[in-house]
Amino acid sequence: MNNAITQRLNAWSTDRKKYERINPGVNTYASRIRSMVYLKTIPIKKSGGKTMQLSSLIQRAKVIDKGYGNFFYSLDEKCVPLLSGKVIDNMPIDYSVIVESSLADLRKKNEDTVNNISKQNLRVLDIVEKYLRFLLPQINKNIAKECLESILSRRAESLEEALQRILFVNQLLWQSKHTLVGLGRIDKILNRFEIDDRSKTIIMDFMRTLHEFYNYKSNSLMGDTGQIFILGGLEPDGNYFCNDYTYLFIECIKDLGLPDPKVLLRVSANMPEDLLKLATESIATGVGSPLLSNDDVVIPALLDFGYTEEDAFGYGTSACWEPLVIGKSLEQNNIASILYGRAAHDTCVDDAFTGCKSYDEVIEIFKKHLDNEIHIALETIDKIEWEYDPLVTLFTKGCLEKDLDISQGGTIYNNYGLLTEGMSSAVNSLLNIKRFCFKQEKVSLETVKNCIYSNFEGYSEEKELLSLNADGFGTDSEEAIELTNEILQYTIVQLKDYRNKFGGKVKFGLSSPNYVKNGLKVGATADGRLAYTPFATHISREKGDPITEIANFASGLRYEGINANANVVDVVIQPNLIVDNIDKFVQYLMAIIKKGVFQIQFNVLSYEKLVDAKAHPELYPDLIVRVWGFSAYFKDLPESYQDQLIKRAKEMERV
Repeated sequence: MNNAITQRLNAWSTDRKKYERINPGVNTYASRIRSMVYLKTIPIKKSGGKTMQLSSLIQRAKVIDKGYGNFFYSLDEKCVPLLSGKVIDNMPIDYSVIVESSLADLRKKNEDTVNNISKQNLRVLDIVEKYLRFLLPQINKNIAKECLESILSRRAESLEEALQRILFVNQLLWQSKHTLVGLGRIDKILNRFEIDDRSKTIIMDFMRTLHEFYNYKSNSLMGDTGQIFILGGLEPDGNYFCNDYTYLFIECIKDLGLPDPKVLLRVSANMPEDLLKLATESIATGVGSPLLSNDDVVIPALLDFGYTEEDAFGYGTSACWEPLVIGKSLEQNNIASILYGRAAHDTCVDDAFTGCKSYDEVIEIFKKHLDNEIHIALETIDKIEWEYDPLVTLFTKGCLEKDLDISQGGTIYNNYGLLTEGMSSAVNSLLNIKRFCFKQEKVSLETVKNCIYSNFEGYSEEKELLSLNADGFGTDSEEAIELTNEILQYTIVQLKDYRNKFGGKVKFGLSSPNYVKNGLKVGATADGRLAYTPFATHISREKGDPITEIANFASGLRYEGINANANVVDVVIQPNLIVDNIDKFVQYLMAIIKKGVFQIQFNVLSYEKLVDAKAHPELYPDLIVRVWGFSAYFKDLPESYQDQLIKRAKEMERV
């Protein structure tokens, strides 16, 4: 590791302490909850191997049924495994395996192949069957008991059976400390089951059941559970897939009014308009779902990255929105970050900065520091050792054929995904330097450097000038779009030849849950941002510009395969703007889908309500907001997140 990187890594702890003094309580609430639970846990050691640990875990877990309606669902929050590596999480397994097969079917498949993984899979199946037979006498719900008993000998024959099987495997994943467990393409999985007058009640009970153990399931923040349903999608023949379940799941999300689970709807210019209207009506409630992922842009990018046609068109997502191939991949899409904002900060404090004679020389310094950021990210992911994972291996294609556990690269795709933070700060900083230091000569490079070093103390006029960011990131300025694409293309070139230890590639995108947390690692930037404060959210404008402008900006970005790890436009909008104009808003959404936005989510916020909710949380116990890729109760968020949402809502209401 070179000296610059070593110095930067060593500075992180110092930066964190500074940041926590300024912003106490950030990103700690959920971890405190989890710590209080884990203080009382019964740890399950790994002696005897991971299959023995799994067996010991589920034998010792208490039966705590919190299933709604006819469903059974049990988690013991105090009984968790001890881990020696990083657990494979943040992705759905292929639940169709358990819906379309029995344990007997899976057993036969593994008996027909004789190798180490088949033997491992058979041991896991023995453990699962033993656990199932242990549970059956303790279940008081006859329908749940019948549904679970059917797993032993045949495939699912009804909607209720299919959903109970999903819940059973889902609870095994959560119990064994897999987190951010998604639900996959649920309408595809359920496609062969007929809908009747009970179906909506069954699905709502299913969703309520998944919402249980909310604290235990939350990851970085309360509500960050990763429980996402993928709905709809473009087919290889150009037709748009949707069925009655596509509509019904959105209706249930809208009617339940819960922040979790959540929905991602794959959209296309070829989709039915009434489905887009239903999605709009759901968004208008403020529940935060569905997020819209544009197949007309995403799928070509995934094909460009190297996925087969079948897998690109069949994509699902990680816990939030990062595309992956379900059931065929070790696709860990949130494992390190490239901090564009820090590269911008380091550019301004570089010894060579004040000696630059042109803007192009500044860009070269920026690229040098961006190289460091990329190097740090790749070095971080290269050090990861994955926890051996027999349970997920059982449900993952490729592992049996390769005779390798998923943690050893046994599956078909072994790609990683990087996050990015601070692109807005980088683009606006560089544009400010170009405009005010070289074109207009209003500010010297020496003054900019002093502003950054001093965190703008004593430079109020300069801060006001640099904070304007007019025609900057998130506007339809050709200069801003061109610079963003230039930085994206440079990153693509630096990453295109990377391969991890399993031969997998890496992709990145312009959205991340770490826009607040990673602000603590970065000093002031020349866009007027103060030291150790949040970066802008995903692809967004915090100045309250019209949403058409941010959509035009995002549509002007070039999305190639390597930068297909989610590119989410995040829009704050006033409730009445949607509610009073549903039909017009549907037309607006279709227009931006056709224009080429990659993904988009809406936060329906009222400034006055948020201010009152912060002052009087007891009056708004059920107020839901969209955070990064999930929804949560406003009262559960750290103050820094609440303040950022309030600020954005205020700016939007000025439009």
